[in-house]
Amino acid sequence: MATQIASQPAGSHLFRRVLRSNAVFSAVSGAVLVLGAGPLAALFGLNAPIVFVVIGVGPLLSAAWLFQATAREPISRSFVLLVALLDTAWVLISAIGLLANWFPVTTEGKWIILFVADAVGILAALEFYSLWQRRRA
Repeated sequence: MATQIASQPAGSHLFRRVLRSNAVFSAVSGAVLVLGAGPLAALFGLNAPIVFVVIGVGPLLSAAWLFQATAREPISRSFVLLVALLDTAWVLISAIGLLANWFPVTTEGKWIILFVADAVGILAALEFYSLWQRRRA
């Protein structure tokens, strides 16, 4: 009986792990935003919990997109670069929004935005690192 070994480009395992980690983080974040909209609105000092439901749909769609994309073989460098750039944009928009006071939220809300931006920044850094590793291979 012969065994076939699928040839995968070097670094594709790292691509898959990082993107799936991003998908899990996005799914959990989206679920927390949608399911916890009421308590989050109170914590952020907002009167409209629907804002969190609407915002939560984005990460849920992103998670589905990432899970679907990582199920295919191979994962392209351009796809990983796109995700890394989108994550970087999220971090920059969060930082600029906090500095420019675009988000009229409580201090606790600002800390939560900062924490999420940090987590997304770590994912973006890992995505860029995986691209660098793949290039070196």
